[in-house]
Amino acid sequence: MLYRPLFWTSYWCEDYLFSSLHLSGATAVVISSASSKTAFLLAYRIRKRSLRSVKVFGLTSEKNREFVRKLGLYDEVLVYDTFAFSLLFPARKTDTVIYVDVAGNAALNQRVFAQFASPYAGSLSLCLSLGMTTLSPSDRVGSEWGLREASTAKPSQPMSPFWPIMESFFMPEWLAVRRKQLPQKVIVDQQNAAWTDLIADCQGWVRIKRMSGANAVLSAYVEMSSGQTDAQTGFVC
Repeated sequence: MLYRPLFWTSYWCEDYLFSSLHLSGATAVVISSASSKTAFLLAYRIRKRSLRSVKVFGLTSEKNREFVRKLGLYDEVLVYDTFAFSLLFPARKTDTVIYVDVAGNAALNQRVFAQFASPYAGSLSLCLSLGMTTLSPSDRVGSEWGLREASTAKPSQPMSPFWPIMESFFMPEWLAVRRKQLPQKVIVDQQNAAWTDLIADCQGWVRIKRMSGANAVLSAYVEMSSGQTDAQTGFVC
């Protein structure tokens, strides 16, 4: 119940990255909003693929860094405020990087892109939008906001000829493609195996908080939407 709605988005996103050969040509995957379930489930699926040549980097807030680190799903965990100055960030000339944006924060995307603006930096082979976790229900922006902002703004410094264009991953669209490529039984069997693996592997990732009744659900909603809850808590209502 806690993971199922999000797991399949992460599962099919990793399947897209692998099947389209993006992963095989990459040296690193950088995922924003690393504490979110969509993000760390994607990191989990990439690690299950056992591509040792691909390192997975998580970007998160200082508040959530320790939680993300303890998950053990990322090779490195970097903080939003300081990742641009970290020697661990994969922007060397030899790096080929996939950036998966789960945060939906245009300003953050620009800062990530800027790391690759120099002709002497590595390259972004793919920039994929997978979520908008930084937006609250009261925000008056449409889903096109992050894509438009991230795709059109340009750096002010000299840059390489390539400037990233953010692509949007839509799980039903990719699943429709895979249904034409794979027999239904193969899809079902693979999903069942992946779900069984997850149930065995996810023990201890989050702390379950159970509640029932309308008032309890409302209280949980207010707590989450106002940012008062921590990333380690999983609500089951």
